[in-house]
Amino acid sequence: MFINYGPRRVCVPLIEDVADRHITVHTLNQVLSPNFEIRAVVASLETDGIAFLPLSSTAWKILETEFPDQLKERFLRISETPNLFTDPISLPKKRSAARFKTAPSQAIASNVPKKPWWRFWT
Repeated sequence: MFINYGPRRVCVPLIEDVADRHITVHTLNQVLSPNFEIRAVVASLETDGIAFLPLSSTAWKILETEFPDQLKERFLRISETPNLFTDPISLPKKRSAARFKTAPSQAIASNVPKKPWWRFWT
């Protein structure tokens, strides 16, 4: 398999194993650099499918400047190891919702009128 981007053409070093998914994403990330970067969405790492967010390198730098803690909690840089699909990954600790007087979902739910679940249109 080859990845073409601009004048670059790179062969993905597949090994015909489950690790190939990670190898492909990592290689794609390297090919897109320095213009773009793909990061894994942390919330999806414990699910059956991993979500990725591709942004321009400039956008990632702006986000890192404005929201450094949130970025570390929510997005993982893709490196050669660990393999996102097969290796155990130590996830960042989740911040507590205790900083809110009321949990956001409770605040929203308290403003919704109570009615039977089947009467969603009125």
